Amino acid sequence: MKKLLVFLICLLPAFIYGAEYAAMYIVSGTTQTGSPLFLSGAHYDVTGWSSSTTSAAWSYSNNALTNTSGGGLYYVKYSISFKGSEGLWNTIIQVNSTDYATNQRRMKLNADVGNISGGSLINVSDGESIKLQVMCDNNVTSFTAYHAQVAIYEVTESLSPYYAEIYNTTAQTQSRLGTNWVDINSYSSGELNGWSFASNTLTVSPEAAGTYYALLSVSMSSANVAEFFTGISINDATPTIMAQRQVDGNADFGNSLACGIITVNGGDEVSVKVRADGSNKSFTSNTSNFLLIPLDGTSTAPYTSMMDDNNITVTTISGIWTKEENQVDFIRDGSSWSFSSATDTMSPINDSSGKYLLCYYIGLTYPNPGESGVDIDVDCSVSIGGTIVDKAIIKRSLQKKDSGDFGSANGNAIVTIDSATDVIALELKELNSLSANIKVQFSTVTLIRIKEEESFTLPLILGSFHGYAISQDEIELRWQTYSESNISNYNIYRDQFSNGFFKQQRNGNPIFADQSNTGNSYVFVDEEFEMAEVYFYWLESIDLDGLSQMYGPFYVKTDLDIDGEDTPEIVTDTSLNVYPNPFNPRTELLFSLEGDTEVDLDIYDIRGKRVHHKHFHYLKEGTHSYEWNAINESSGTYFIRMLTDEECIIKKATLLK
Repeated sequence: MKKLLVFLICLLPAFIYGAEYAAMYIVSGTTQTGSPLFLSGAHYDVTGWSSSTTSAAWSYSNNALTNTSGGGLYYVKYSISFKGSEGLWNTIIQVNSTDYATNQRRMKLNADVGNISGGSLINVSDGESIKLQVMCDNNVTSFTAYHAQVAIYEVTESLSPYYAEIYNTTAQTQSRLGTNWVDINSYSSGELNGWSFASNTLTVSPEAAGTYYALLSVSMSSANVAEFFTGISINDATPTIMAQRQVDGNADFGNSLACGIITVNGGDEVSVKVRADGSNKSFTSNTSNFLLIPLDGTSTAPYTSMMDDNNITVTTISGIWTKEENQVDFIRDGSSWSFSSATDTMSPINDSSGKYLLCYYIGLTYPNPGESGVDIDVDCSVSIGGTIVDKAIIKRSLQKKDSGDFGSANGNAIVTIDSATDVIALELKELNSLSANIKVQFSTVTLIRIKEEESFTLPLILGSFHGYAISQDEIELRWQTYSESNISNYNIYRDQFSNGFFKQQRNGNPIFADQSNTGNSYVFVDEEFEMAEVYFYWLESIDLDGLSQMYGPFYVKTDLDIDGEDTPEIVTDTSLNVYPNPFNPRTELLFSLEGDTEVDLDIYDIRGKRVHHKHFHYLKEGTHSYEWNAINESSGTYFIRMLTDEECIIKKATLLK
């Protein structure tokens, strides 16, 4: 009898879901001149965009990013380093004819390079476009955008909880700075997951590789009058996401703000760098924060935002933290957050606890130009439950000059919201304990939930996925799980293309999980297939909360083999073995390779937390071994996963102490 064999290769688990994102950059702008160039009070597009980064949901043309996927809720952030004719400049994100994220910066003559930033939660409809625009309070004759970024982040919870955060709150001076890029050397690590931090550098682990939303804020000062450039560097390369800021001697705290989209591979190193416009410059990083949020998501995340668009009320601040008033309820998930106009705060309700991306920006002015006295320095931050978030503090100096001073500040942090007592407020204080009157021109505080590190589990750990033909129009698929945490049911999908754009669900009814922490075996018969065809299979797991994860694709090729046997064999994994098993505390991982390949060995505990990782950049075909010493681990069950260029194999091992 003729036997039909199906060969199945387990590829790297791939998540099909992806969040929408987009970014556009001006890396090196040119000067626009005219007489007048801009008319007073009119909006003008920032031009000269040289590159863009978009997901399939966005397109770029004519100085704008256009949504092409039906729209949604997005957090939009921008930063621009520019100089121009003297005057008061406004920067604005415009969606069709509506303005968002307005901020102000006063330029003094042509010598000033001012960096300004803004951000806002924005509902974007299908076909709507996002632009960065500027306007001035008088007719101007010159404008130069040196560096600019617009970055768009879809408001979804990240599928994987990989994120990174570094910050400093203590001034650190670096002397003899020149025109070469060097690391800002005063960072400490904050929240890290999937990333490691050492020597002012963040290093991504292999499983955390991907595309990230990057936010950088640096409050700087200098003893020199100089232009400084700050940027985000990958593997010490010249930054493409960068900002420029002129610092006017000891009197000025200038905020350098940058945002964008970066893509990193396992082992890549990310750092924040600075350079000057000449040699022997002193540079002080007073406070700064930098964070990375992954751009993959599954469902709408709880979010909230409040703002202040106020050009009238003056606030008196001193050496103690003072709550910024006149906040307005801007946009929020009403089922998870509330807003109080009486206290100018946002409060979590219901199931809104967890980790959040916190972003704020604030435009400040000193309203009494020419008044005698010293310049004032302001600390800007957000409080959570009455406690100031140190890693979100940004300093700003305001100078008393004839034209008055407009300065902006921007802070970022990853924060934890525990309960309804964790109310959110924007707060200010004067660094030198002086009493001063300031005016908040514009401000926004935004919180978007990201997945918590503690909630990261491997809800499904696959042990094997095999198949064979039981007739000329039926394929029997078998899969074994080593662990099922909170799983409701499974679905099977098939496509003849690996991208999965046209995949079809093969099971008419849900394949219900048996709900066992020790795993189970499953069988599904896929009816109808063609001889000598190639198929790609995906396994979808759906948890009890309705969230799903997709594993695959699994490569399937049907072929004809004549050997007289009636019963086909099921291919089993033989290339990874663990001995001894059970073990204490050492065991040998023995594996054979069918060809030259890279190899990753990952070991997870029963909760899905990775406890050990080993990467082999290149191994030759043949047999290899690796010893794992689990002396620092607790007794229990562990899952050992081997990933090669073509295979994914998981074995179970037991540690007995």
